[in-house]
Amino acid sequence: MLKKYLAGAALGLMSLGLAVSGAVAQSTYPDRPITLVVPFAAGGGTDILARKVADGISKSLGQPVVVENKPGAGSLVGVQYASQQKPDGYTLLMMSSSYVTNVVLSDQKPYDPATDFEPVTMVSISPTALVVHPSVKAENLKEFIDLAKNEPGSVNYGTFGDRSQPHLSSVLFGAEAGLEMNAIPYGGGGPAVTAVVSGEVDMLMPTIMLVQPHVESGALRALAIASSERSPLAPDVPTFAEAGFPFEMGTWFGIAAPAGTDAEIVKKVSDAAVEFLTTEEMRKEIEGEGSVLLALDPAKTKEFVLNEIERWTKVKEKGLF
Repeated sequence: MLKKYLAGAALGLMSLGLAVSGAVAQSTYPDRPITLVVPFAAGGGTDILARKVADGISKSLGQPVVVENKPGAGSLVGVQYASQQKPDGYTLLMMSSSYVTNVVLSDQKPYDPATDFEPVTMVSISPTALVVHPSVKAENLKEFIDLAKNEPGSVNYGTFGDRSQPHLSSVLFGAEAGLEMNAIPYGGGGPAVTAVVSGEVDMLMPTIMLVQPHVESGALRALAIASSERSPLAPDVPTFAEAGFPFEMGTWFGIAAPAGTDAEIVKKVSDAAVEFLTTEEMRKEIEGEGSVLLALDPAKTKEFVLNEIERWTKVKEKGLF
């Protein structure tokens, strides 16, 4: 009995020691630089946004937040790398839409987006727009749907590559509208936009920010935007719902930490990020790019990610990818 008691006491002291150690770690966090892993190359849109957020978190927490680019395999390399780091709050991941779609729509599962990370915050979402070349005989979304239905296989749309956001958006929209269209892949946003502006393809579904200058110049016609409200960047473009076809889609960005990161540390980073994101300067910058500011807490971020997993799981089950 005494032996059992002593063993129990030892375990209790060990647990107490770990709890005290954890509390000390939380109270002193951060006491050294933090790494924000960006699973894309430097200079791209995700990288630029990540560096702004990193700078904001750094100023709030009083420690440098260093961006580390880990591109490859459509973000799989960087995400998997981040998932393998110590869950001590000193490694964060810049998530994007591909964080979910890369694994949900694939047979390969190098990580689990639901369990391998602790959600920290959602940053923003950039709504998808449907734009066409002026030669396309459709002045609005209804006319475009009618055109594509009446002439199956006649519409070609551009993508940034297989399972890129414009590809996913186009396939999902086409499936829900009952359209038969042809995907033409390009090596990124620049070539795809050039293709639709030149008339090489009929349609593209990128973020509104990417094509707004061409819409304003008349080189492209925007038929609808896939958000709940009109974009301040293109207030004359109706939403899909306004055009009679409820459909929401966009490229989103957020921050996560490796699974097992202490909840108090997660909250501390989240609070710092939200504080920065909700400043008037950052809000205007995000909304000025046609994006919607989210700035969610960890619980709402988790809910957002789980909803995305559920959405794309259903798409996968339908055999669309």
